[in-house]
Amino acid sequence: MKIALFCPTVSGRGGVETAVRSLMAGFDALGDECRLFLLGGSVDKAWLDGISYTAVGTPEDHKFLRLAKYAVQPTIELLRWKPDAVIAADVTTLRMAIFARRLSGRNRIPIASWMHYPVAKLRMKEHLHEADCHLAISRGIAEGTRAYLPEQADRTFTIFNGIEVDSAPLVPRAQAPTFLYIGRLTYDDQKRVNDFLRALSMLQGDFRAKIIGAAPVARAEDEARLHALADKLGLGDRLEWMGWQDDPWRATGSASVLVLTSAYEGFGMILLEAISRGLPCISSDCESGPTDIVDDGKNGWLYPVANVERLAALMQKVVDQPDSLPDALVVKETARKFSAASVAERARQALLSVMKR
Repeated sequence: MKIALFCPTVSGRGGVETAVRSLMAGFDALGDECRLFLLGGSVDKAWLDGISYTAVGTPEDHKFLRLAKYAVQPTIELLRWKPDAVIAADVTTLRMAIFARRLSGRNRIPIASWMHYPVAKLRMKEHLHEADCHLAISRGIAEGTRAYLPEQADRTFTIFNGIEVDSAPLVPRAQAPTFLYIGRLTYDDQKRVNDFLRALSMLQGDFRAKIIGAAPVARAEDEARLHALADKLGLGDRLEWMGWQDDPWRATGSASVLVLTSAYEGFGMILLEAISRGLPCISSDCESGPTDIVDDGKNGWLYPVANVERLAALMQKVVDQPDSLPDALVVKETARKFSAASVAERARQALLSVMKR
């Protein structure tokens, strides 16, 4: 099967990029041919090494030039590459794929939505019904899609996101309890990194913490606010700010637990990356994704969103009883149901079921 993957402009540094690479690798393992069409390109192109892709425009394009390219080139690519199916990673690219299908006259190509945020957080979600089926990366997104589009409930499939489990090396366990955060740095908003800092300030005993990531351009002031909060809370040299890292897992060194404090996620790819490396997680039980990944007590623990006291209590237990952490190999084993090939097979079967209709 030939599968075209339509994706919007990306930074080159996020979880969507990891999910794209994994899905494409999974299709490759199944013997399918998958090509990425980046509508708007990527700011950082390093993640594209080894990927079969076509960039339609660049992040620097003027709005009108970008729209002109979107109106023409996706149609040309459908006619040139002749895919058997299209997967669209957001509502904008879904609309572009549907428009291109109409102009190309290839009306029998199924188009699947592959959204990376809960339905309630999507812009232009009223266009979701135009997709032929929906590939949900979490049970929460699947449930939200079925609730929003009850007439398409039987065309909504939970496939999760995937990862290469066996190739992920174990993260060495730190001698002193060490809490790790990897991701965008936002104050409140989606990531709520300030919750992590406040929880750290409530801990008693010997511990360390590492933060890898940077604030998005649109919220650049958040990074300064977080540094100021850490100073106010007196975290001092217990907290290491490591900035953005091209390979965060190589930069991590040793750690005890990954912490995710998000108000919402699409899936929480960083949790999957952590458990595939044998690193247990403490995560907010946010919408959506963490409950699919974190098996309470087996590979981590969940706490209610914004409940800093409960977060601190879970972290305190790690400080007081570091030997109680689950074994790294046991944690890694819990990632197997998210293998790239398994996720691609679920996506493939969903597309085939639509084709048969």
